[in-house]
Amino acid sequence: MIRIVHRLNMVILLAIAFSFSPGTSLGQVTTGTPPFGSFSGGPDVVNNANLNAHIAIPVVQKPGRGTPFTYTLTYDSSVWSPVGVSGSQTWQPVSNWGWASQTQAAIGQVNYTRTSTIRCRLNPGELPPQYGTVYIYWDWYYVDEFGTFHPSGLTTQDSDCGDITSGSAVVTDGSGYTIHATGYPSGYAVSRYGKTINTSNTPGFTDRNGNEITVSNGVVTDTLGTTALTVTGTAPNPIYFTYTPPSGTPVFYL
Repeated sequence: MIRIVHRLNMVILLAIAFSFSPGTSLGQVTTGTPPFGSFSGGPDVVNNANLNAHIAIPVVQKPGRGTPFTYTLTYDSSVWSPVGVSGSQTWQPVSNWGWASQTQAAIGQVNYTRTSTIRCRLNPGELPPQYGTVYIYWDWYYVDEFGTFHPSGLTTQDSDCGDITSGSAVVTDGSGYTIHATGYPSGYAVSRYGKTINTSNTPGFTDRNGNEITVSNGVVTDTLGTTALTVTGTAPNPIYFTYTPPSGTPVFYL
């Protein structure tokens, strides 16, 4: 039993070491356990289509008003992906080296695959010509709290020249999420059951009855308005997951 607890604590510590830096690239391999997939193995679940190994580590689960609270750390083994144009690509690691970030583990993550830029002309007709930059945000996606990647193919942009676009798209894997995004960039996802997940600006989600789960500075507040989990510390120093069980005395994972 002591060995099992020690190993779990080490896994959680390693996960948090990579949990506080947001990413802008997820790579091309589908992670998690997408709908209609074929899987094998356990406790690491292997996607038979691409051999990605997915591991889920439950930390806290508790009931709530309308929506229960679940915090699960996840890891996906497909870490490396090719980046760049054909003929000059390089291999780069995905964000957090496959571990879910702090916010993603609580509510999921809305983001885009990559960014690119082109030039635009400021004040057409003015001489000498002045140029600005157009920022293009490619392939918006949602990664749910269990690490499953839901791509949409949606692309948006903003610009120094005032050309800002927005759009919405249903994800392509049949899970029913719709992603709404604009330039700046900002975006959120809505499930087929009316749950709104916003991780671009104010992390949290709201179900169709208005119940909210929010994340702020490492404190996760559940739909009952109580602190469900507090994450403190910064790797490589010890990281603490603190929560209050039914006994009423706060406990923590280290």
